Amino acid sequence: MTNQSDITLLTIYAGKGKNTFIPSQTLYTEAISTHEQEIRQYRIPRYQREFAWGEDRSVFGKYNPIEQLIDDIMESHGTYYLGSLVVCHKTLKENPQEDFYEVIDGQQRLTTLYLVLSHLGIDKQFLPQLTYEQRPRATTTLALIADKHDLSAEDRDKELDEDIDLGFRLIQEKLSMQDKEKFIQKLQNVRLFRIKVPQETDVNHYFEIMNTRGKQLEQADIVKAKLLGFLPPQEQPVFADIWHACSNMDGYAQLHIFYKNRNTFLSAIGPNSILWETICQQWKISDSQTKKENLETILAFDKQSTTHSIPNNNITNNQESTNDKRFKSIIDFPHFLLHALSIFVKMGNATSQSNRTFLSMEDHNLSATFQDYIPGDEEAKKQFSQKFIVHLAKCRHLFDKYFIKRDFDEDTDTGKISDQAFHDSSDTFDDSGEWSLKFPQHYQGKDKEKYYYPDTFKDKHILMLQACLRVSYTSPKSMDWITNFLTWLYKDEQQLLFKKEKQWEQTHRKNLSQAIIKQLKQQIVSKIKDSGFLNSQYNEGTNTPHIVFNYLDYLLWKNLPPKDQITFKFKFRNSVEHFHPRHAIGAKTTSQYQDNLHQMLDHFGNLCLLTRKRNSLVSNRTPVAKVYDFNKYQKDLWGESLKLQKMVEIIKQYQKDSNVIDANEKWIEEGYKAHETEMLLILQAAIK
Repeated sequence: MTNQSDITLLTIYAGKGKNTFIPSQTLYTEAISTHEQEIRQYRIPRYQREFAWGEDRSVFGKYNPIEQLIDDIMESHGTYYLGSLVVCHKTLKENPQEDFYEVIDGQQRLTTLYLVLSHLGIDKQFLPQLTYEQRPRATTTLALIADKHDLSAEDRDKELDEDIDLGFRLIQEKLSMQDKEKFIQKLQNVRLFRIKVPQETDVNHYFEIMNTRGKQLEQADIVKAKLLGFLPPQEQPVFADIWHACSNMDGYAQLHIFYKNRNTFLSAIGPNSILWETICQQWKISDSQTKKENLETILAFDKQSTTHSIPNNNITNNQESTNDKRFKSIIDFPHFLLHALSIFVKMGNATSQSNRTFLSMEDHNLSATFQDYIPGDEEAKKQFSQKFIVHLAKCRHLFDKYFIKRDFDEDTDTGKISDQAFHDSSDTFDDSGEWSLKFPQHYQGKDKEKYYYPDTFKDKHILMLQACLRVSYTSPKSMDWITNFLTWLYKDEQQLLFKKEKQWEQTHRKNLSQAIIKQLKQQIVSKIKDSGFLNSQYNEGTNTPHIVFNYLDYLLWKNLPPKDQITFKFKFRNSVEHFHPRHAIGAKTTSQYQDNLHQMLDHFGNLCLLTRKRNSLVSNRTPVAKVYDFNKYQKDLWGESLKLQKMVEIIKQYQKDSNVIDANEKWIEEGYKAHETEMLLILQAAIK
């Protein structure tokens, strides 16, 4: 239990700055029963996640936490208690005379308060010294903001922490709409309790216990802290750097690695990978005090890659890849961890302590799942952490290179990527952005190196097959195709994948492309067979598996002329629509018509996939009425299912045929059946 003497009341007073009305008081001064000299240095340890309150409000819902905090302070009356800051008193090994607090919990609110006070113009001598361990960008950004109380366009061209910068912008924007003097007065009544745990506390263990009891950190953070705790101190920075690079699922892991370590990172993930001890020896710990290099000259992450023919629309000269919110992953990091762990187990690197035979993709049990595979012996635990972090890097490299992403390319008018569109894409069924399968390459410009994103394969079939699977299986628990494909890449094709770029480019690209297409098709066919659809009467209605519709669309797409192929893309069409619905507005009510409708209603020939939005617009309309709508919005039709387009064409032909009196009636009598037979022949031929 924490003693009373270990609790300090932290006041949010501030010293003099450019705003002369700020009272001249030192930040964090009012101590309760504390005998030690005031420590002003706070460190965020490597096992903590990065500053995240600066993320777009769409990630959190209606309000961003920064906006909510400022509103809460403004609306407070009297003393406002912000909560607690849990810390551990530490001493610098390189300088035993210098003490600091390691922040165990509360780093988000501490960083936010630091940014708020910096924005208000508080002189940095009155601010705590806040640093992020092994995250030089974060520390540099905080120091720059404390120095200048603002960031210029020139500052933002430097190597800054994107999330802290965004958080600072949010603070500037929010406070620009507030009565600043009133806010400062309110701020003086804000209190934060600093709770100091004993120095002998196992911080990693404390962190884990605290966060499994309902605190704010994610399960992945708990796993990270657990695995870090198994390693000796000198290896922990290397583990933390690689974990951090892999945990940022948007963009490419190699470009999240400190540039001096990219060659070591690549050496660690090749077929003749270097030993963990060698990785640690070669790893460079970045120093935020060293002179910054121009990042466009250090993005050559793969020194063996060759110069390619460069399409102009793929060139980018952004200062740093981590600022380029262009690519969004199809899965999040906790689920990626589970896929990686599953492969780790399959490769014989870990054994279940509970003898489980199936590794669930339930991310809320992530920590417990990992715990089940961690051995009991201390040396074995260390080896588990060492092997897993290298394994994770290998999996992420393969994932980056051979799995599709959502591509939010630059807007041609503004030259900027829409932050709103990028963050909105976190919606499971969002169709913004384009499917892409690219991998970064560098080239030498006139005066500096740049990087661009060519397609991994010229063949679009790999992209389309993966998109087909992704839109068919939207729940992370049903995405076993990712584990299967990643396992295949990791195990069966590893030697092929890591050939030198030039040799691989010339000799193996076509063979690899064909092998991947075959592997993905096998997965799809297996899923269709397992669904029982092929043994049914083809009249399952809305229970018809989505993969059947989407794979059929792929088969129709591959037979289109190239100019028409580019008009179709897979969307999250998650609503099975009856082309002729049960209760269609304006349909005939004769018994013969209704009997025919009843018999054919749920047959595959009368079904198609639509987006929910589209389905809500046309759900109760007859085929003829739907065709009228599609004629009116022809552009939109060409973004819809290819099977649906076939159905529309049949109705159009009926309407042109003078012998057909009622196209709707013709459809339910024979049109649906002819269409069904044609589609099933295409599907069955591909499956055989």
